[in-house]
Amino acid sequence: MAQTHLSAHPGEPDSRLDTTLPPPALRESAGGAIQLSELGTKKTVNVDILPWPGMAGGQYVTLRWWGSLPDINLLGPTYNKGKAVSAGTVGKVITFPVDIAAYLAPYADGGKLYLSYDVDGVYSEEEHIGVDVSPVSQLAAPEIEEALAGEIDPLEPELLTLTVPPWPGMAAKDKLSYLWRGTPPSGDPVTLTDSMPVPTALVGEPVSFDCEAVEGAQPFDGGTVEVWYEVEPVAGGDTQVSLHQTYRVGEAAPLTAPVIEEADGDQLDPERLIGGAQVRISYPLIAAGDRVQLEWIPVDAAGTPGQVYKSPANLVSAVDVAQGYIRVQVPTAQIDPYLGGSVDLRYAVNDDRLSAMTHYGIQKLVHVGNLWVVGARGSSSSYHQGSGCLVAQDQTTRALLEAHWQYEGLPEVSTGVRFIDTHPERVLVVSVGNEVVRLRPQNIALSSGACAVVLNDGSVAAWGGYDYPGDAATVASLRDIVQVIGGQSTFEALGADGSVAAWGYDFAGGKVPPAVAGLRNIVQVVAGGSALAARCADGSVVAWAKDANNGGTVPPAVAGLRDIVQVVGSLSAFAALRADGSLVAWGNPDDGGTVSPAVAGLRDIVQVVGGDYAFAALRANGSVVAYPYYAFGGDTASVAGLTDIVQVVAGETAFAALRANGSVVAWGSPDSGGAVSSAVAGLSDIVQLVGSGSAFAALRADGSVLAWGDPARGGAVSKEVADLSDIVLLVGSSYAFAALRANGSVVAWGNSDLGGTVPADITALHNLRAVYGGYGVLAVLDDAGVPASWSSVTGSPPAGVAGNVSYTLPERPKLRQLK
Repeated sequence: MAQTHLSAHPGEPDSRLDTTLPPPALRESAGGAIQLSELGTKKTVNVDILPWPGMAGGQYVTLRWWGSLPDINLLGPTYNKGKAVSAGTVGKVITFPVDIAAYLAPYADGGKLYLSYDVDGVYSEEEHIGVDVSPVSQLAAPEIEEALAGEIDPLEPELLTLTVPPWPGMAAKDKLSYLWRGTPPSGDPVTLTDSMPVPTALVGEPVSFDCEAVEGAQPFDGGTVEVWYEVEPVAGGDTQVSLHQTYRVGEAAPLTAPVIEEADGDQLDPERLIGGAQVRISYPLIAAGDRVQLEWIPVDAAGTPGQVYKSPANLVSAVDVAQGYIRVQVPTAQIDPYLGGSVDLRYAVNDDRLSAMTHYGIQKLVHVGNLWVVGARGSSSSYHQGSGCLVAQDQTTRALLEAHWQYEGLPEVSTGVRFIDTHPERVLVVSVGNEVVRLRPQNIALSSGACAVVLNDGSVAAWGGYDYPGDAATVASLRDIVQVIGGQSTFEALGADGSVAAWGYDFAGGKVPPAVAGLRNIVQVVAGGSALAARCADGSVVAWAKDANNGGTVPPAVAGLRDIVQVVGSLSAFAALRADGSLVAWGNPDDGGTVSPAVAGLRDIVQVVGGDYAFAALRANGSVVAYPYYAFGGDTASVAGLTDIVQVVAGETAFAALRANGSVVAWGSPDSGGAVSSAVAGLSDIVQLVGSGSAFAALRADGSVLAWGDPARGGAVSKEVADLSDIVLLVGSSYAFAALRANGSVVAWGNSDLGGTVPADITALHNLRAVYGGYGVLAVLDDAGVPASWSSVTGSPPAGVAGNVSYTLPERPKLRQLK
């Protein structure tokens, strides 16, 4: 039971306790206790924090876990970690996984845990949990006498009777209060209540209250009624609260059939399961306290029925209600013996309502091996380029495929033919049907006249370069690297341990200062034109360069933030998106280092991109804003009325945007792509949009491509490319564009000396997996793990690189299918 207990925060004034913040819930506990022996081989337990009143993006919630060790008056291990609330998590449950061995096991055999949290320094109530002690018994739930099979008829009888059973220690003059909460199908709940002192004559007997149906049932027809009671003992002590009982009002909606999450359509492959099958159960008016039991009815390959498996009863929690479903796991021992057969499954709610039945075949699915993913991980190295685009194809026919895309370690799943890569530092899992591939993080990066790659063993190789080191000797000591990033004149390497290394021109950040070199929590590295920046796991940012005025020093007001979710660069400034949808910046004010007042007041920004002298931001309502240099993209007056923009891309002095209807718009310097050509303006079938230094290119749904802007830098498509209709994706560099064709070959146009002409040996290549664009340079990677570059790059890849830069990770035979 939640209690007010501030001793966990010594010295804190009571005014910082907010009783509207619900206490946290330890998911694995029951009745105020947790049994270590029942946790099995689990490594962590989960503390859930339900949405609270006033929950908003930008808030910071910190879990506080502490307690007293058994039999001695000493504090046990404490756990105090926090998370920033993003716009996407508002209204959702926030979960903290807590290591059992470190933070729970020391309390075994009678210890006491105290769990609470604070939101920006305001504390919730506490939850007290005994470890390896008997669960705290709650008073038995009341019941509505007229309910049948968990259901109340709203029309008759006219009077409903709520009966409270006698409770242990019941005494005359105990204050008994009932609570009757009705929830209509739509709208807010209404709570009715009444109380009375227990008469002497009723001690040890049930106590009943009457409620008119017109007040307690009819307003909630189609919804639910939840009842419970509270007892204030006349002898003093804590108020006792009963278990809750929930009833449906009116005819119940049918229970929907359960779904096996790992199934491919109506087929389940046992070899692709980890520990068992997860069955998702979701039904109308799911309520906390519902008792759900799954029934699994198998048939073997010979058609002989197997033993019916009934899962342990699962009580629906408040967390389950918040997410709209409950999961039940079926162990592999109930699945493997029935390979070649099938299973019917259904579930019961509160023992009296059965769901619809659903049927799955249990088969080893054929691994067809036809999924073929192409496209460069990460952004192009020039700072004004946007995120990379990936495409799913059939390897045999090269037809486009609808795929599921998910970053390993993140819950969000996207579905589509194309995918914009916003987390190139993470493994990307792609699936179509039964086929699953895992793409390595960004392992190729380009800079001015140089190329760097991460080899399969985590070491780095580099070649090319003009006036600064771009060769392997500079990075020979690097190990366990997960991503390389290229700036205009630097390279950066992100380590698996959260560290960063850099090389290149010192003035632009090529030498990492000791304060940054010692960090081990970096998750994103960003190259500006004159400095480098990094975002840390705690939502903070750091930056460095020889000239602090060009973005190399983060001002105190920004350095103190802990809710930054994205960082982008311009020529000499950086902009950072916060979790609350607002924008902050630093660096040269003329290049965007100071956010304009009109933009600074916004709280709904979802994407930011940087040109040379301006930043542009996409808002949640589909409109765009920009600042500061109006002539070079800072003025969005020409597109101010639009509210259907889905993506913004940058050039050096202009921006372009893709609309939901497949058309494009642009603004900024007209000579650099800020004015869309008449041939493009009337189109409504654009599927990809990319920028170069002074031009933009658009891919149409029919596989053809158009461009506009400076003809010398790719604004005019060559006839050879204009005649093609099999292009699947585009890449921009600072002086040219390249296109990957469906047959796996590459073509290019733009400045012929800086990437616009593909060398003959590269033109002859097929089965290319990716094309990369940078500052005056382009590169490709083939399926054999061999990179090749052209344009201003001098030299060739050193020995040991060819065949050692794989696009995908080795297949994991038992990887659970993505759904």
